[in-house]
Amino acid sequence: YQRRVHGVSLESTVLIGTEAGNVNRTNIKPINLIEGAAGKTGIKISLSDPVVFRYENHQGPTQQLHASPYHRNLFMTGSSDGSVKFFNVYETQRIHSVIPSSSIDSYIYDTKWSPVRPFVFACVSKDSYMYIFDLEESRIRPVATIQAGSEAQPVLSIEFNPTHKAFLATGDGKGHIRVFRLSHALSTPSGREMALLAAKAESKNEIWFKYTGLVL
Repeated sequence: YQRRVHGVSLESTVLIGTEAGNVNRTNIKPINLIEGAAGKTGIKISLSDPVVFRYENHQGPTQQLHASPYHRNLFMTGSSDGSVKFFNVYETQRIHSVIPSSSIDSYIYDTKWSPVRPFVFACVSKDSYMYIFDLEESRIRPVATIQAGSEAQPVLSIEFNPTHKAFLATGDGKGHIRVFRLSHALSTPSGREMALLAAKAESKNEIWFKYTGLVL
């Protein structure tokens, strides 16, 4: 995440998810750690904590973090605790979360935003399934649940095709790749989504997901 004013970087940070379930915003600006004159003894070393903001933790390893391509302050995380959480980059607590499956094997390994539908995202799980959500249709339930792993293998990765909008691919624990074709509804922006994007571009308040109840 980076902001610039007149070409000067005011803030340069990285969002990081950890094996302990932490979600942190860290500073990557160069810091002068050495104080004192070169060649003199007793040079003081000053180390600073790179974490500048801590978000609500997951209860298992954070497996994936993906920034929204539509809103600079929105990102989501997927975890082995089986949940997908949505955050405003400036708020410590999640603004929304979903649990795609009640299965004990529903570790979320990967989650991605659709490149063409602002309210659509997909995630894949240890239970061998892919879950596709359309937050315009439901805030908590997937609109499609598809077995994407071969021989009940965990599905480890998912990627939307940025060029051919109707396709996405998954990769499983055996190295098999499957390609799926999305429906027209899931691969074509709705009128309400486009109106919201247009309003966002003209508004300084940048209200997001107002139709689904998620507000940034």
